[in-house]
Amino acid sequence: MSRHLYYGDRVNWVAVTAVGTVLADLTLPLALIQLGALRQDRLRAQVSKVGAWIGTVEQMDEKTGSWTIPVLIRNGSELPVRVDSVDVAARARRLLELRPPVPPGAVPTALDRA
Repeated sequence: MSRHLYYGDRVNWVAVTAVGTVLADLTLPLALIQLGALRQDRLRAQVSKVGAWIGTVEQMDEKTGSWTIPVLIRNGSELPVRVDSVDVAARARRLLELRPPVPPGAVPTALDRA
């Protein structure tokens, strides 16, 4: 059975005030949650403005097999950037075998054509 409220009916204002108080008490935690989400979005937007890429090889030591590769960093954000360490994962994608060119007049072999 639902009871409808009509003009002139008595209303229990204590219950209405209690519901309003509960709803008002929920607004502060919801506002703090939303403020935290906005702050995280702003920080993510700043992180996306920082770029890093690998430059050209500066030195290759054939005895030890070591390479010196510069890492360039561009900071387009409003926040300062400090790089403490760089982790690099090197993967060999393909091996290029350099062969001397075929001299004029010589017949190229199957390896020279590949």
